[in-house]
Amino acid sequence: MVKLFLSIVLFFLTICAGAQIDYVLTLQGDSIAGKVTLNSTSVVDRVQINTGTGKVNLTAMQVKEVNIGMEVFEPVQLGERIRFMKLIKSGFMSLYAYKVERERDYGGRLLRKLDGSYVDVPTLTFRGALVNFLTECYDVSEKVKSKELGRNELPLIVDLFNDCMKGKTESRFNAGKAEISRDNKRLFIMEFIRKIDDSSIDNKGEITQILNDMLSKIESNQLVPRYQIEALKEYLKEKDWQDQLNQLLSML
Repeated sequence: MVKLFLSIVLFFLTICAGAQIDYVLTLQGDSIAGKVTLNSTSVVDRVQINTGTGKVNLTAMQVKEVNIGMEVFEPVQLGERIRFMKLIKSGFMSLYAYKVERERDYGGRLLRKLDGSYVDVPTLTFRGALVNFLTECYDVSEKVKSKELGRNELPLIVDLFNDCMKGKTESRFNAGKAEISRDNKRLFIMEFIRKIDDSSIDNKGEITQILNDMLSKIESNQLVPRYQIEALKEYLKEKDWQDQLNQLLSML
């Protein structure tokens, strides 16, 4: 009887050890594990994490990524709405899947570049939309235009585009093209955060969250998402902050 009991316990421990732990990574770098539920709204999606001892509710603007099973979801702005989209491919251009209105599956497709520009990939006018969106890489754009690559090959199109952009970026770097140094950007944002902390501005916590995430992205050589820039503009509407805000935006 004891052996049977121990075998059952060992069996369940093995299952638990191999189970995937769902978690949410916040803009502040905190990781919250538990049962994760995504909730769609008309403006900004939300996520709820049941940690076992309580429930944590966050908006998409407070989250960096959501991990459910083997799938990763990121907040992406489409039109006036910020929603959680499933990340399929990432790089200079990333491919996302999202839920179309009144449908349960992730049938929509969106391509987004590191500069924040994006195209909501249509079904019927797919070719025209993509040819214009892929202009940085002529060969890839031509393969779409000539029907060598279609909508079903979106992952391959993303891989080809990213390979092309990687080559272009390395060429620019080797040519010594001048850019604002990463250290200058870091120092400016760190000073900006200090001034926000010392001020009495409303929404101080949200502003410093965004600036800290910008700092993290610059340190890892990533571009800042457009929705974060728009949120910062909204928070820093007062005239006293306009000069510093404009200087920061010119660096990004």
